[in-house]
Amino acid sequence: MLGCWRTPKTEEERLDGLGTSGGVLAGAKEEAFAGTRVDSTAEPSEPLFRGSIVEFGESKSNDLAFQRQLKNTIKKCKACGKVCAFSMINCNECGTPLLDEVTFSPNIFMGFIYGVQKGPFPFTISIRLQTEDMLAFDDLLALTPAHLNIIPTNAYIPDWRFLLTRPLDGLRLLTRLEDAAWDCVATQFIKEANWRQKYLKGGHKKLTKKSLANLRQHVICGCNFPPSQFHLHIQYMMMPLIPWQYHMYQNGAHYTAKRFFPLDYIKAVLALGESMDITMETKVDDIINHFESRVSYEAMHKDCYERVERSHQLLANWKAGDFETVIEGDSVVGSERPKAEQVATDKAILQNYGRPYNDQGKPSGTYYKYARKERVPEWQDMDSRSFSQAGLGSFAELQRRPTATGRVSAILGRSSLGEANAISRLWKFVATAVSDGQVASLRESGAPSKVRV
Repeated sequence: MLGCWRTPKTEEERLDGLGTSGGVLAGAKEEAFAGTRVDSTAEPSEPLFRGSIVEFGESKSNDLAFQRQLKNTIKKCKACGKVCAFSMINCNECGTPLLDEVTFSPNIFMGFIYGVQKGPFPFTISIRLQTEDMLAFDDLLALTPAHLNIIPTNAYIPDWRFLLTRPLDGLRLLTRLEDAAWDCVATQFIKEANWRQKYLKGGHKKLTKKSLANLRQHVICGCNFPPSQFHLHIQYMMMPLIPWQYHMYQNGAHYTAKRFFPLDYIKAVLALGESMDITMETKVDDIINHFESRVSYEAMHKDCYERVERSHQLLANWKAGDFETVIEGDSVVGSERPKAEQVATDKAILQNYGRPYNDQGKPSGTYYKYARKERVPEWQDMDSRSFSQAGLGSFAELQRRPTATGRVSAILGRSSLGEANAISRLWKFVATAVSDGQVASLRESGAPSKVRV
């Protein structure tokens, strides 16, 4: 069975990315991973605005709403330069402690949407999917060999909290984004034999519809709050973690409580159909506490966090022979190379971001084909009719079914496999985290309750 895992009988069989001494596998050999990368095949496009995001903002100086969309509130790592969320203590790229100073940065994702040419670096994108209303691309951080972000491009949504202003529309939107992200991972990565055989334990076995569907449960997806980029994006990660990131996870640097919000939690909250007044000042703890008696963040985060370990151990296929050394503490064994430099070098070899690399050996990319000329409307100001139900069926129809399982079966016959799987997982969590009477309170978005927190 693809991904069948057992405890190693000997240390030599260890495949989770840690060496026999407990150090982290490092010094990835280029020849060991050559031929396993997945190139982007996105159509080349030119930037819509030739200039920097600062210059773009200056051209919109009379539009305050435009100005808000182009800025993030962040902390910046002094060691590696990564933009981090303002609530973080340590950099989630290199692990360096962050200073307390909060500053601002350009909103790169909105720069993508507006087709801006550059910021501190060129705003080229490692695109996996682009349509008129969504954009999926490889994540530069690359926690896993298949790590995507997917964003809506037809509405500005600073972060997931704002979906609560129109919860059922938000639920439909997240399901569409999630389904599209899975399609990218399944068709562009898992179905590629060289990629699958290299990174997934048991990946040499025949891929069937059943084994492909089973792999979807090993995707970890969710949204960070606060985000490093203030536009709604789903982090979509097919396990396993790359070795250094697995080490970071074990040390509590990834998927941290009250920062990482599993998509199943967000969807379960939205499924209650309870609208809220949300502003940038709304505390996420107030949202968690408001829903706690019906949907437990603590329980669902714990389940997700533990699933990372289970899925990683089940699928990880990191062979010590594919690496030259290990990192122990702050040292690269047998080398004077700084740890941060070694981590960055390994990431460049293992990631799919920016593939194919250009003639200089650097990541390549292009610009969003459907870049927006006008200001993207704010989510909370949009009419619900602007978002289609994407084949998900009405919530009134779901209400008429006596159980969550019945609600799912109402749509399985006319939904795609991806939609059906997404809905099935949603209702599985809703059925366990929320009593059936509360699930039955779902209603059409034209008549939501409204709560202020």
